[in-house]
Amino acid sequence: MVDSTPLIPDSRGKKQGHRVLCLCDSRKAVMIINLLALVLVIGGIIAAALDDTLKSNVATIVGYCVDILFYLIVMFSALQFHRFAVIVAIVWTVASIVWTSVILIMDREKLAEETSNQLDVIIYFAVYYVIHLFVIYVEW
Repeated sequence: MVDSTPLIPDSRGKKQGHRVLCLCDSRKAVMIINLLALVLVIGGIIAAALDDTLKSNVATIVGYCVDILFYLIVMFSALQFHRFAVIVAIVWTVASIVWTSVILIMDREKLAEETSNQLDVIIYFAVYYVIHLFVIYVEW
């Protein structure tokens, strides 16, 4: 029986899975998009550290670190054709989106008071959601 997972080649040596934006197969797309997301997360950490917006917020720091860990796991899993690790990473990405949304809703007044330029915050979270949804699309 041929496995229909996008990260595992079939018995004829042909690549399975879907094309991402008609450019490359899903394995390459998983590696490229997760590398891009990894770079953006690291850039976000650096920007937050330089801007002093982390302010010892442990939950945010832990979220960033776990994001980095899962992006690395997914890239290495795609190289090794490990489907289960990619599925776990999809679950983490969905959990991360939900967690960020809950924090935004619960801390919206505090965030509005502390932020001088709210357009920057809106752009940051719009980019955050777009990237995470694209990562889920690629990994799916």
